[in-house]
Amino acid sequence: MDLKLLVECFRLEQRVAVAGADFKDEIANTIPFQNFKSHSQAGLEILRKKVSDESNLGYLKS
Repeated sequence: MDLKLLVECFRLEQRVAVAGADFKDEIANTIPFQNFKSHSQAGLEILRKKVSDESNLGYLKS
């Protein structure tokens, strides 16, 4: 599994979530959008921790 690619996927999701927030009345307050937004934020945090842990253990090169 390439963690860097997964991080990029979640960053893309986050950018979509930020862009979607501009449409407050149309989609920003819908449950699917809120789920999408929280999923991308949580995914980024998990992957950042995983990359940090593996870097500290020497599994990943910076």
